[in-house]
Amino acid sequence: MSSMPMAQSPEILCRVLEHKDVPIVASLFCSAFVSLENEVSRAEERIENEVSGAVVATVDDQVIGALFFDLKFEGYRKALYIEQVAVFPHCRRLGACSSLLDWSAGVASQFGCHYIFLLVRNENVDAISCYERNGFVVRDSGVIAPRSEDPKIIRMECDLTSTRQLFPGLLRQKL
Repeated sequence: MSSMPMAQSPEILCRVLEHKDVPIVASLFCSAFVSLENEVSRAEERIENEVSGAVVATVDDQVIGALFFDLKFEGYRKALYIEQVAVFPHCRRLGACSSLLDWSAGVASQFGCHYIFLLVRNENVDAISCYERNGFVVRDSGVIAPRSEDPKIIRMECDLTSTRQLFPGLLRQKL
């Protein structure tokens, strides 16, 4: 009995958002986060901003996911806040979200951040599982979201001072 060769996972590369990516990233975020407006201008603003940014995950130079982030100070600690992350539904479970989180850990490390944090809807169990697999832990649950129409959300954090081994690409990536 012969066995069929297993299909290899595609190589996922992450890079900084470029102007050519804006329409597809805007489309991605509009489909993932229905309540958001003006995604094109939000993406454009991040291209040359020093305290916020955007990263895309690509396969064969086709955008399959994206992540928006901001640098924040909470008390005396510097953090990278993941504002939004989304992957096209047909590209999920390929490792794009993990690649984006890995890239963001490199950015956070480069800027001297102590940790990364994000907010996620408590019913988004697939996203929560993905974040947990990548070293995030629940810090606060039932936090009221900034937008009154949003349901309760969970704050998750990844402490960069103790979890560098969770991000294998951290040392080899070029930012």
